[in-house]
Amino acid sequence: MLAPLVSIIIPAYNCGKYIQQAIDSIINQTYKNLEIFIADDASSDNTKAIIDAYSDIRIKRFHNDSNIGYLKTCNKLFKSCTGDFITFQDADDWSDMNRIQTQVSYMYKNYLSVSSTGCYRVTESGDIYEKWLPIEGHNDFLNNAKIEGTVRACCATLMITSKVLKDVGGYREYFNGIGAEAYDWLYFILKNNRIKNIQKPLYYYRKNLNSISNNINFLDTRLLSSSRLAYLLFKERLSAGDDSLMRNDIAKLKLQLIQAEKLTNVHSHFITVFFDCISSGQLFKLTKCFSAYFWKNKFTFKFWYTCFYILLRLLLGRYFSKFSKFIKSAFNPVS
Repeated sequence: MLAPLVSIIIPAYNCGKYIQQAIDSIINQTYKNLEIFIADDASSDNTKAIIDAYSDIRIKRFHNDSNIGYLKTCNKLFKSCTGDFITFQDADDWSDMNRIQTQVSYMYKNYLSVSSTGCYRVTESGDIYEKWLPIEGHNDFLNNAKIEGTVRACCATLMITSKVLKDVGGYREYFNGIGAEAYDWLYFILKNNRIKNIQKPLYYYRKNLNSISNNINFLDTRLLSSSRLAYLLFKERLSAGDDSLMRNDIAKLKLQLIQAEKLTNVHSHFITVFFDCISSGQLFKLTKCFSAYFWKNKFTFKFWYTCFYILLRLLLGRYFSKFSKFIKSAFNPVS
């Protein structure tokens, strides 16, 4: 019996440093029945040349003549997928060689239409600094989303069935450029499908400064609140059957945006990113983030409270030694 076909989409933009590792991790999977759709999004580096050098017959190229962005590129590639399962590979990350085999087996064993895996978070140079696992069960997953306003899943590892893609379609273009398109998409999927996630890190997620999720403009409230907005729209669909974006109800959508911004804790987010920058060794991003945070919140009570909290964690927490080592290496580089 022929193994189910798995479609893998790889949107790529200015990832010349990483794209070969990403592609190699897919073509060398232990699971072989793959179709691999790659689109260079009009990169200004050598990304396209590296992609075009591959001769693997499973690779299909759909390069863009002009830059259209991650969301639209994914939607373009979705339309070409013919596999029984569909999943992703980001161009600056890489997968464990057993990832696809493990996911397909897990989906069949648990009668699932959607699942994801855990991941290792790695620095730009590829060094592991954190093991990260998603929430496993469906109900716990949704309850966590209600509390945090976001999904605890490595969306780059999401695997869905062809039926789900046919029923839900691609990403909604409203989220183009502000992130959270995968969250919004996943909430649509979860309305009629149960999720269960693999409690193993089978993916290597790189903290690449050029990616949307790690853009230094993250303190823009509009970007921060996009994940909250995705959840609020999901709640609206559960009660009303559709949402204000689907109805093009601009007035209601503005109210949802205001609510999402109110629920977004910029200070908590800054604390998370601050320590993430320390763990991954990103001094440049840390400097930019603190500058943006300072000018947006300077001299407010919450600003001083946040700074005091960070100082305590540095002095008393497990991050102190990492921070000391990080600063020493930053100001005393090896020649």
